[in-house]
Amino acid sequence: TTVCNTTTSICDTTTNIMEKFFVNSIEFFPNPLHNYLFIQYKDANRQQVYINIYNLVGKLIYKRTYVFEKNVTCKIDLSVQSNGFYFVKMIINNQIITKKILIIK
Repeated sequence: TTVCNTTTSICDTTTNIMEKFFVNSIEFFPNPLHNYLFIQYKDANRQQVYINIYNLVGKLIYKRTYVFEKNVTCKIDLSVQSNGFYFVKMIINNQIITKKILIIK
């Protein structure tokens, strides 16, 4: 199993090779956020994407599967979550992207 600890790294789960091509095509905004996180996957073409969000102690607080279209933005409601850091984990074609976000209300 591969674990990525940096905020914008992508790891191939089978070979541990760091890949950079997804970083420029996915945007997480705003960061910090108040209530909603928006994710845009610019190069998607009806791709299935798994999104999990964890708090700092590793508790899963959000889990959903999306089918992204090119340049479509998904909106994630995090208004019930407390202030603090969270980790967004996206899985796309066996690639894992981990992004640290901050909620400030």
